[in-house]
Amino acid sequence: MKVIRRWRRKRTEPTLREVNRVQEVLERDPAARHWLGPKTAPVRSRSGDLALFSPEAVAVAEALMADRCNPERVALRQVLAVAVRLLSKKDSDDAKVVA
Repeated sequence: MKVIRRWRRKRTEPTLREVNRVQEVLERDPAARHWLGPKTAPVRSRSGDLALFSPEAVAVAEALMADRCNPERVALRQVLAVAVRLLSKKDSDDAKVVA
C-alpha cells in the first residue's frame, strides 16, 4: 500500500491557545507583568473567533516558535527567558527615547 503524504505549510503565527498560555504566564509573573500592554493584537482561532491579546505576548509566542519551541508546552522558565530577552530590550530602548 502506497502512502501519500500531503504537503503541509509550516505555521508562522501562533494559535489562540499558544498565545493564551504565554499571556497567562506573563500575567502571573510579577516582574514580567509590567511589560504587558493593552490587549490590542487580534488572534484568530480555528473556528474563526477573534480574541485580543497583548502585542508583547504575541511577540514572545512568535519568538518561541522561531526557536522551534511549542509555546503551549515549553517550560515556564523558557517563556520568561524569551520574554526578558525581548521585552527588557524594548524597555531599555523606550528609556533612551525618554531621556
